[in-house]
Amino acid sequence: MGSTFSKLGYIDGFAGRGIYETGEPGSPILAMRAAQEQIDKIGKLQEFLCVFIENNHENFCCLEEQVALTAPECPEVSCTTLHSTFEATISEILEKVDPDRAIPILYFIDPFGWKGIPFETIQGIMSQPKSEILFVFMTYEMARFLESPFHEESLSQLFNGDSWKTASQFTGERRHETLVQLYEDLLKNETNAEYVWPFRISDSFMRRTKYYIIYATHHFKGLRVMKNLMRRQGAGIFEYLGPDEERLRGQQRFETIDLSQWLKERFKGRSVTFDELCEEVYPLSRSPVAEYIDSDYRKAIQQLEKGEDPQIEVRRVISKKWGLQKNDIIIFK
Repeated sequence: MGSTFSKLGYIDGFAGRGIYETGEPGSPILAMRAAQEQIDKIGKLQEFLCVFIENNHENFCCLEEQVALTAPECPEVSCTTLHSTFEATISEILEKVDPDRAIPILYFIDPFGWKGIPFETIQGIMSQPKSEILFVFMTYEMARFLESPFHEESLSQLFNGDSWKTASQFTGERRHETLVQLYEDLLKNETNAEYVWPFRISDSFMRRTKYYIIYATHHFKGLRVMKNLMRRQGAGIFEYLGPDEERLRGQQRFETIDLSQWLKERFKGRSVTFDELCEEVYPLSRSPVAEYIDSDYRKAIQQLEKGEDPQIEVRRVISKKWGLQKNDIIIFK
């Protein structure tokens, strides 16, 4: 994004204190430093605007102090701290935004629970063509309180109705999966988001879901970048297992399939570029191929090409020898 736009934005809807009790930096400080690092690397990117929202007074005072302490090391990062709620602040921001002049903004939504995030606010964010969200979706807490009358209103605000009640008929992981799938469908069907991807975060000791991170964007390039980053963080799978994930990575939840065979059957009789193939299969979050990224598709296609009885033909427009990228054409027989 920074190679195209001179100014980018980041809004942290539940910024917290800016520092953990252990002394580790919180998301606002990490964002400031990451933004400055990108400005230093990318010539066109000149300014990064950050807005940090926190409603708790004590947390807000600490946040202001931490942002002020970090500001000198991030001179091109312009920060605004707001003592307010996510809903009120975002509504005010969206009222002032001119879509034709808006800069690209990533909205980071990391609440303690799920209250105060009405779906109409999410719809407003995604109505902006250059905005995207990264939402920490607390399915563990939701799953615990689905039968609680006290939480009905906030859940209905979050899900834009009572569809969440469907999850009550399930237990365990199925309840978590139902909640995240319902919200994923809402984003796909009732906002302007073109691509939505859930990333599971689990407890390595209990082997249970803690929450999901849901990413929504208007652009395939965003999904492609984020999906590759997520898999890298998940030790080779789309699931962060905690500190012991290397030991547990063999217990992945995804079905093992013959990817080469799957691609051959799906694209039989078609000619597609490598980018077109990826754009078609990347969004399939509930498919047996959900875990795969560029490197996997590249390897599977090369296997089809190199076999004794080649199943495909590759016309390399960009790559040489066995390479495969962008506009290289794959002809499935």
